[in-house]
Amino acid sequence: IVLAIFLVADFGFLFAMMDIGMYNALAPLGMQSFMLLYATVMSSVLVFLFTFITSLSFFSSAQYESLFLTMPIKHSSLLLARMATVYAIEAPIVLLVMGIAAAVYGIKAHPGFDFYLHMLFNALAMPLVPLAVSYAVLVPLLYTSRWLRRKNTILYLGGFIGLALALGFNFYLQTMMARINDPVLLQKML
Repeated sequence: IVLAIFLVADFGFLFAMMDIGMYNALAPLGMQSFMLLYATVMSSVLVFLFTFITSLSFFSSAQYESLFLTMPIKHSSLLLARMATVYAIEAPIVLLVMGIAAAVYGIKAHPGFDFYLHMLFNALAMPLVPLAVSYAVLVPLLYTSRWLRRKNTILYLGGFIGLALALGFNFYLQTMMARINDPVLLQKML
């Protein structure tokens, strides 16, 4: 539990510093609202990646699905339950990223109360599209391929994808933080 608290605090601090730096760099150009767009895009990409990996790991437990199918539960209800579980896992990630961006923008720009309602609604609706896309890709792929249903294959595939995504995310953050500090590069990027 302590490790989870430190991990959330670390990610929260990372996104807070990035949002503060981006707001401060964009404010002289009058484009500080782009910080919210960036936070939205960042959270959608993160949620899509986490949703894809989480959904993939849920399908590795497909051998236990036969036990549920003996009960009077429809296949669509079982799929909906899986999707709801993945949504419940991914919604806090979006709330963290979007909440930090909304707090930074709220402290610096002093928007009205409706801004916070819109950000809350956007944060709660954000995981729905990546969830639908990942299940639209995974369901046909896993039901047509036998080798993807094995647990070891899912573990190896998830490990390689997770490692590649972690390295890509680290590279992206380092290059983005270098651009945030230079307003000329930031303006060229936008």
